[in-house]
Amino acid sequence: MNIKETLSAFHPENHEDDPLMNLAIEEAEKDPELLRWFTEQLEMDNAIRETLHAQKPPEELLGKLLQYQDAAEEKRKLISPFFRSTLQWGAIAACLLITTVFAFKDTIINNQILGYHASLSSIEKHDDFRIAMAEFVDTTIISLDFLSEGHNEIRQWLKEANQLSFATLPDGLEALDTLGCKSFKWQDQSISLICFHSNEGNGRIVHLFIKEVQPTEDAEFLDTQYASLQTLYGRQTKGWVTNGKHYILVGSDPDVDLTDILV
Repeated sequence: MNIKETLSAFHPENHEDDPLMNLAIEEAEKDPELLRWFTEQLEMDNAIRETLHAQKPPEELLGKLLQYQDAAEEKRKLISPFFRSTLQWGAIAACLLITTVFAFKDTIINNQILGYHASLSSIEKHDDFRIAMAEFVDTTIISLDFLSEGHNEIRQWLKEANQLSFATLPDGLEALDTLGCKSFKWQDQSISLICFHSNEGNGRIVHLFIKEVQPTEDAEFLDTQYASLQTLYGRQTKGWVTNGKHYILVGSDPDVDLTDILV
C-alpha cells in the first residue's frame, strides 16, 4: 500500500468507513515524519477549502427569490390549479438549481484537492528535480498561496513564510511580471514556486522552482547539466545553481519559449 497516495485522498467526511484509509492513518501516527507531512497536507486542504467557500452567492439572489414568491402569492387566486402547481414547481426548481450549483462547486474543490495530492504523490518517484517539476506542471491545477505582480512582494512573502526565495534573477526573468507563488514538499525538501507571466501572453506562464542543493549533490555538475534546454512533457525546461540553491524553469505549455531567459 502506498501510504502517502492513500492519505492524499483523505477527506474528513468520508474516511470513517474506509478501512484502507484508517490503516494509512494508523501508520502515519507511528511515523513522525509521515505524520508531519500528513498534518501539513490537511492544513493546506483546509486553507484551500476555506478560501473557496468564502465566495458567497450574489447578495441580490435571496431578494429576487422572495420577490418571486410574493408575486406568485399575489397571482395564486387568479390562475388555475394547473398553473399554480407549475409556479410552485418553478420555485422548487430554482432552489434545487442553487443547491446543485453549490454542490457542484464543492465537488470541484474536492476533486482539485485530490488531484493536487495525487500529483505530489506521483512526482515522488522522480529523483531528478527537473523531471519531477515538469510532471508537476503537466499534471497539476496549481493554486497559488500568494498573488502579486511585484517581485519584492513575492520575496517578502516567501521570507515571512520561512520559505526559499531568490535574491537576483536572470535578465529574462527580471523583466517579467510575477503572478504569485506557493510552497510545497518534494522528497522531504521544501520547494518554492514563483509564477511569471510569459512574453507569449494569453495566460501562458513561466514556472520557477527553487530548492536547496543537498550535501550529496554536486552543485557545479548540476549547474552544467541543467543549463541547456530540454523538452519534458511537451514543455521547455532549463535551470541553474547559485548560492546553494537549485533553480528550474518550466513553461506552462509548448508555446512558452525559455530561450531568451538567460541563465
